[in-house]
Formats: sequence, C-alpha cells, structure tokens
Amino acid sequence: MDLASIGLSGLKQAESRLEQSARKIAKPVDLSKSPESAEDSVDLAAETVGVIEAVNTYTANLKLIQTADELQKHTIDILG
Repeated sequence: MDLASIGLSGLKQAESRLEQSARKIAKPVDLSKSPESAEDSVDLAAETVGVIEAVNTYTANLKLIQTADELQKHTIDILG
C-alpha cells in the first residue's frame, strides 16, 4: 500500500467521523414531548471534540498525500 492510498483512506475515515458528529449535533428535537421530559441526548462537548479530531485527521492526511506527491516527483526527477 502506498502513502497516497493510506492518506486517502484516512481522509475517508475523517469524513465519516465528521458526518457522524454532524448528524448527532443536528438531530431533530421531538417537540411532542414536554420540555421537562425531553432530554438532550447529545453531548455537545464530545461531539465538538469529535469534529475537531476529524478536521485535524483530515488535515494530516491531506499533508500526507501532498508529501507523497512531492516525494514521487523528486524520485522521478532523480531517476529521469
């Protein structure tokens, strides 16, 4: 497995984590329940941490792909 495919796999995982957190945060509230009985089942702090982790993971994997591309270009320059 080359570096670019590892980075691409990481991008997909980060995207999935971000979508998961976004769905939890944007979950609709059941208005049929009284305000006293409606519980906030979303831990906003945990989901915010999840979003930040996903963004950092995405950024790191983009950098990995960029570095792999630069490495490949330098290798071609040396061999070519």
